[in-house]
Amino acid sequence: MKLKKWIPHITIILALMTLTFFIIDRFNSFMDFMTSEMSKWVFAALAVFAIASAVRLIAADWREDERERK
Repeated sequence: MKLKKWIPHITIILALMTLTFFIIDRFNSFMDFMTSEMSKWVFAALAVFAIASAVRLIAADWREDERERK
C-alpha cells in the first residue's frame, strides 16, 4: 500500500484519539489533557473535520481502485 493511502487512516486514528482525550477531559477535568476551554473546542473541531476529509479521501481512493480494475 502506498503512503498516500495510509495517510487518511492515520489521520482518522489520530483524530479519534484527540476526540477521546476531549471527551475524557470533559468528564474528568483532573486528567487535564487540554488546558484552555477554547483549545478544547478547536481540537474537537479539528478532529471532526479531519475525520470527514479522511473518509472522503478513502472513498475517492476506493472509487479510483474500482476504475483501475475495469
